[in-house]
Amino acid sequence: MADDKHDSITQLAQIEERILKTYQVISCQNLFSPENSFLYERCKGRKILIISGPTVSKLYGQKIQAYFNYFFPLQGHVNFLQIKTGEENKNLHTVQEICKAAQDYKIDRQGIFIAIGGGIVLDTVGLAASIYKKSVDYIKINTTLVAQVDVGVGIKAAVNFHESKNEIGTYKFPLLSINDPSFLKTLNDREIRCGLSEMIKMGIILNRQLFEMLEQRFQNIMQHKFDLSKMKQIDCDIISDSITGMAAQLRPNLYETDTKRLVDFGHTLSPQIEMTSVYRYKHGEAVAIDMAISSRIAYLLGKLGLEAFERIIGLLTNIGLPIFDAEICTFDNLWMGVEKTIIRKNGDFNLVIPLDIGHASFIFSISDFDPAILRQAIADMNIISNCKLTLASKYEKRACHLGR
Repeated sequence: MADDKHDSITQLAQIEERILKTYQVISCQNLFSPENSFLYERCKGRKILIISGPTVSKLYGQKIQAYFNYFFPLQGHVNFLQIKTGEENKNLHTVQEICKAAQDYKIDRQGIFIAIGGGIVLDTVGLAASIYKKSVDYIKINTTLVAQVDVGVGIKAAVNFHESKNEIGTYKFPLLSINDPSFLKTLNDREIRCGLSEMIKMGIILNRQLFEMLEQRFQNIMQHKFDLSKMKQIDCDIISDSITGMAAQLRPNLYETDTKRLVDFGHTLSPQIEMTSVYRYKHGEAVAIDMAISSRIAYLLGKLGLEAFERIIGLLTNIGLPIFDAEICTFDNLWMGVEKTIIRKNGDFNLVIPLDIGHASFIFSISDFDPAILRQAIADMNIISNCKLTLASKYEKRACHLGR
């Protein structure tokens, strides 16, 4: 008889998962040309639900439908769903809408969701794919510059919840992530700037050469929007350099078990900036403001030299990205963003700060960070943002003293 005075613990089974998961991020020109069977080859024999937003549907809807009608002539094999976009629609209601459509179209567990759009569509579809019938495959087709250099590279899929950005989500491997450069030609200047913001981030933290290429080539990029017929190879290489740098950072830490991530530069204060602006600022713009403030913090701590700081601010402002907003960037509001970051990172702070162009480090613990530094950075950036700095050639004297 078992001794009732002692707990009896017996292992009944041990279950392990040893599945090697991989996915590719590829560039494929003219993806929806009837002469290009690349996508068909990866989807044939399976039911497909294609999800996009209003802009993609308006600009490319007919072309996309013609492609799938050509390769999948049988009725009911391919179905289309247009969802509302905008951060206010990046929520569980839209996830449910996708799942309901999949159910109505009788998509089975062998089916595929194809997300065609920017970050909002990709994230929302990714979360839906992760829960519909306990997970179905999905393919990302990235149509914005932010999506091609950032969202399309990683495996996070999350939506907003109760005034918190990306609060509910998961990690979902796509079957494939596809960049078609031809999509970028129809982006407006604001969307291009937002993508360049994420590329500037990669240059600041990892790749000095990338940063300098952006300094030298941003006007040509803004003019031609990565139109391969009008651009030099060096301009196209800027995208691939950003993607390979991002992939190298994400690969060893896909599930973010380590909260020390250099690619989080510009992503500590930016969620709070986005939310409290009621999404008046797009993601890339909020990231630019965060990078400017974080760079000023690094300067005030003596970690970042003045010339490097001026070059960062100069490139952001030259491209037309915001670097400060006095209404949004109050100490109380940004400190709330700090507190949310600490919760998200399991009690760690891990604020990424640049040490030079192409090199960055962390403030690991909130106990090592004096709130007065944030107050001073806010005050400084308020002054600096009103100076409307410009960058002529590589570096020039400023009308503003930049706190010297």
